[in-house]
Amino acid sequence: MAKRFIDTGFFSDSWVLDLSMEEKLFVVYLYTNCDHAGIIDLNLRLAEFQTGIEELVKNYPTLSKQLKGRLVHLYDNYHFLPKFIKYQYPKGLSYNVKAQKSVIERLQAFKLYDEKNQTVKKDFGNSYQTVQDKDMDKDIDKEKDKDKDKDKDKTKSEIETENPEIILPFDSEVFKNKWELWKDYRKEIKKPIKGVISEQAALKDLSEMANLNENTAIQIINQSMSKNWQGLFELKSINNENPNELADYAQEIKQRVINRHSAESTAD
Repeated sequence: MAKRFIDTGFFSDSWVLDLSMEEKLFVVYLYTNCDHAGIIDLNLRLAEFQTGIEELVKNYPTLSKQLKGRLVHLYDNYHFLPKFIKYQYPKGLSYNVKAQKSVIERLQAFKLYDEKNQTVKKDFGNSYQTVQDKDMDKDIDKEKDKDKDKDKDKTKSEIETENPEIILPFDSEVFKNKWELWKDYRKEIKKPIKGVISEQAALKDLSEMANLNENTAIQIINQSMSKNWQGLFELKSINNENPNELADYAQEIKQRVINRHSAESTAD
């Protein structure tokens, strides 16, 4: 766990003295949660939860005015604590110090480092709408454009994942539960239904085979599961089956139940 220095005179500072208890806690939170360059990706909901400061999210606009100059908004949720560098690196930053090189590179990435004077820039502007900030905004816009292009190139599988809604041919809970059972069965035999489009097509075929009759559709599903079939097929006519097939199946189930009860009685 990283450790941070804090000025022993922090609470004696005239600016800190004028802060409320919650504001003091929030400042300490910022200094202990920013990165090694004083930059923090500020999640207000998380900060509210971790500090216990009530209604931090709601009251942040007022609080941010109180922190003006001490907490500089960069872009999005990123903020910078200018005095952090002074507290943590009182002798300044140097490329010659290995541990400080990454700090300088981090500041450079956010256009916060004055190369000429080899120090943190002092003039951020009222809202930090400097040339550097505008450059960052341009970079953000470029990233958004890239995201739009990615959306155009999305595969069928990705679209299916983002739009998982399935339209069932019948609205009853009985059919809904039976269809979920069918999908579980397919997973059990290692032949899961893959993708929304495939599932929707299977439902269309089922409804056509059943002539839009819900009870027939349920029987078709039961038929496939009872016969260990991978797919769904029209109901087989009893006349085309072995006349004793259903009776034999019922007798087999009955015998399994008897055997199970016998085994349980023996165990007792």
